[in-house]
Amino acid sequence: MSGIFGVFHFDGKPVDVMTHLDTLEQGLRHRGPDGSDLFSEGMIGLGHLAMHITPESVHERLPYAQGDKGPVITADARIDNRDELFDRLGIHESERCGTPDSQLILKAYETWGEDCPRYLVGEFAFAIWSRETRTLFCARDHMGFRSLFYCKTPGRFVFSSEIMPILALPFVRPELEEWALARALVKMPGMPGGELSFFKGVLELRMGCSLTVRAGSD
Repeated sequence: MSGIFGVFHFDGKPVDVMTHLDTLEQGLRHRGPDGSDLFSEGMIGLGHLAMHITPESVHERLPYAQGDKGPVITADARIDNRDELFDRLGIHESERCGTPDSQLILKAYETWGEDCPRYLVGEFAFAIWSRETRTLFCARDHMGFRSLFYCKTPGRFVFSSEIMPILALPFVRPELEEWALARALVKMPGMPGGELSFFKGVLELRMGCSLTVRAGSD
């Protein structure tokens, strides 16, 4: 599986690439045998560590920015209904073979907005930054094959494919979440929208769910 991560300063402050993005990247290094890259632009920073598992992914470059003003995506994904999506989105056959799954997700997002996960079949966890609306949209597949953990602190939102890189950040306190431990022991149901992890303030996005963080939010 590839690895994705990101930091969004919804209070408008610039992202610290050297400290925060590099920390997340190092924690996911084992997921990137085929390379890694970063995207940073003011209040947003996204990262990707590549593990090629499909023919299209060999030439995929993530994070992918659509021009200077378009959305930016980072994704850990394998989309299984590619042909159906190509037809729905009206993509010409000559463009289909070389289109990686991440760009197909991005086209779905541009067409259906935050409803796009409903049209996707496969394994995925992704984050899309909209420069136009200054929002970060994250989603996870319906069966939970790909993971996505996140943490929100004053003025800042961070996500990662794994929990340990988040806990390594200087602004996250790795305190044990006793309620989550007790819930796991007695198999109680999870919390709406976010699944408690064993650490306070860090949640796992539930399977089939999505979330949106907006600039200027609390």
